Amino acid sequence: MYDNPYGLTPEDLQAAWDQSKDVLIPMILAVVVGLFLILLLHILFSYVLFLCYESIPVAHRKRQSWEAFMLLVPLAGYLWNFFVYPDLARGFRSYREELKLPAAGDCGEAVGRAYAICSICAIIPVVGLLFALVAMVLQLVYLSRVWTLRKEVQAANRTEVQPLV
Repeated sequence: MYDNPYGLTPEDLQAAWDQSKDVLIPMILAVVVGLFLILLLHILFSYVLFLCYESIPVAHRKRQSWEAFMLLVPLAGYLWNFFVYPDLARGFRSYREELKLPAAGDCGEAVGRAYAICSICAIIPVVGLLFALVAMVLQLVYLSRVWTLRKEVQAANRTEVQPLV
């Protein structure tokens, strides 16, 4: 049959499985739910970026709005961060200049670039957790900044358009 160096009987193995499945199944379920929530957050963040790109006229977009969803591609999304985040800020800055809105600095371009750098550094073993935490904070700061810019641009567009009466 097989060599059993530990002297375990099938009953011993069954008892060990019965004890561990009470812990193992909830752990696996927690990991699956956690990964699902992380995926949902990434989809939400990509959708927010998509909406921000959509609020900028095509002439000022540095990327197509659908390209925000390219961030969901495994591993390639880390590199795509270097394009999507800074280009969105550049598009907002260009459009705000055309609308003659007050200067808004770099519109979050530096924060977007810092997020891209920290997110790719999060892969590094040991110190990656620190970079991941910093990246999470930077991403939230960036998203709140571009969402505010989106609202300002939409408000400026509403006041700019006069109905023909």
